[in-house]
Amino acid sequence: LEGLVARECALLLSDDQVNELRPIAVRVDAAETSAFALGQYNADDGDFHRALVEMSGLSMVAKEIERLQLIKGTCRLLIASSAPNAISHVKILDAIASRNPDHAEAVMRQSVLESAQKTIPQLRAQFGNKPITFESESA
Repeated sequence: LEGLVARECALLLSDDQVNELRPIAVRVDAAETSAFALGQYNADDGDFHRALVEMSGLSMVAKEIERLQLIKGTCRLLIASSAPNAISHVKILDAIASRNPDHAEAVMRQSVLESAQKTIPQLRAQFGNKPITFESESA
């Protein structure tokens, strides 16, 4: 879904819209991702991705991306990851600004893949391979 959004943004966003997103992308890339600051990092990261989906005009995928952002943020808090994304938000934005939809989609997909490759093993190391539930043990 995020790749589709990046593709559409490459086709639709004006230079002004790209420039509007740049300070958010820079802030996310520069953010401290310690356990203490992770909440703010997640908020800024969510702002960036929400802005992209809103600007893309893909209202049908907006709710699903919002749900996935919530899950991603929760997973980050569970493992308190301190490693930044390998692909910066500025690089994603630059790919969108290139107006090449294939490139924009590829960069976004790579970012999502690298994030998952970093997060999933950390979750498995902490919680094992079974599904994580938040139900009470006594229920």
